[in-house]
Amino acid sequence: MSDKLLDILSGINTRLTTYTATGQDLEAIKSFFVKHTASDVPPEYISQPPVLMVDPLPVSPQLNSIPPCSYIKPTAIRFQLFTENAGDTTNSQAITIIDALENVFFQQSFGLSNMLIDVTEKNYNIPASAPFQAPVNGGAALTITYTYEDIRTLI
Repeated sequence: MSDKLLDILSGINTRLTTYTATGQDLEAIKSFFVKHTASDVPPEYISQPPVLMVDPLPVSPQLNSIPPCSYIKPTAIRFQLFTENAGDTTNSQAITIIDALENVFFQQSFGLSNMLIDVTEKNYNIPASAPFQAPVNGGAALTITYTYEDIRTLI
């Protein structure tokens, strides 16, 4: 079994496309972008917040047993939500949307077997500006870790 990052990101993109449609749980999100590498840059599509940026964090495999027979690979995915125009400090929409994101992705394995899903971190205070447009400030972030076992025979 190789890394499942591409499968996870594809599943997230598909689920976001469905749940950001009108009348769905995440319809308040005006646009989203799923990054595959740190250098990916979203297109210039942003007209108004809230905007969701999804990006993978580094994978740190852990040896599962001695003698080595498999690796546990925790793959953290960060959902960063940018909700406020520069200068706004009273917009509480971030809390509502980040909680809805957690509900939509809670225990969602995207058809991959033997996966443990853990909400690793929720942060309701992201003061940094969005990397793609200065007039939008951060609202909240959610990190979900998808952990699976790479069971290829190790020599």
